[in-house]
Amino acid sequence: MTNAIVSTSDDNRIDLFYELFHSIRKYDALNSYQICLLSTNLSDKYKEDLKSKNVLIVESEWKHNFSKIRIKGREYLRSCLSIPFINTYFPDFENYIWIDSDAWVNDPKVLDYYLDAAKKNFLGITPQIDRSYGDLARVEWFLNFPRIKSIYFKGLKKINLVKAKKLSMKPVLNAGVWSLSKRAPHWNRWQQLAIQCAVKGRIFTADQISLGLLIHDEGYDAEFLPSYCNWLCEVLPFYNTETNKFVEPSIPHENIGIMHLASLSLRDKNEKIEIQSLDGKMIMKKIRFTEN
Repeated sequence: MTNAIVSTSDDNRIDLFYELFHSIRKYDALNSYQICLLSTNLSDKYKEDLKSKNVLIVESEWKHNFSKIRIKGREYLRSCLSIPFINTYFPDFENYIWIDSDAWVNDPKVLDYYLDAAKKNFLGITPQIDRSYGDLARVEWFLNFPRIKSIYFKGLKKINLVKAKKLSMKPVLNAGVWSLSKRAPHWNRWQQLAIQCAVKGRIFTADQISLGLLIHDEGYDAEFLPSYCNWLCEVLPFYNTETNKFVEPSIPHENIGIMHLASLSLRDKNEKIEIQSLDGKMIMKKIRFTEN
């Protein structure tokens, strides 16, 4: 296999990873992908079961010597910081598609788009912008002066204020789903930036903040894919009862490729919720992956 789909999990998120796994294996078109898992102290019982399902598992490691006070027992952060290094954890593949474990495949065709971007030696990624998403950034006003609350400004202001201002209104590149070729020039620089952002800022968001710097500030090549490729489910999709697919809520109601449960309330609540169907009815559906 030359192409890999990579994700990460610990015991707390393993149910979500299994859902991602089954959503991939549901489609024959994705059988050519090797599924890889970056583990954070995953229990042996899960490792053994996933290995029997041909999942390639590697334990993550700290990419910087942080103090115990800084880590505060949050070992999952080492996998967060390891995301830009997956080419070193799984070196035997030509192309990589990263999918967070809180996401799952609703329509496999979009993985072709991510793969096409990688084959161009571009980063394939979806900006967090869509006509259904609402405001691009939060802005609070004090008298007549705005206080910018954008993800990039918040994440960079303590690292580099000049670059925080430069990126403040740039579209956030969602690091939950992306693609990159083994041969792409991005890797080394992204890894350097991720370490810098983790040291000076937050470890948890270092991969996403550094990715913004890589593309928006340093100009590395990227292919920006439409929002239905990586749909942030804080804005609920619609549902097509004829095809049994979640779709974007606006015309032309394209099938959503990857359902990204970016909201904790959606991710943790594995129950049916009200979803609007294309015929205007309200139906009860689980937003998380189900076999049917």
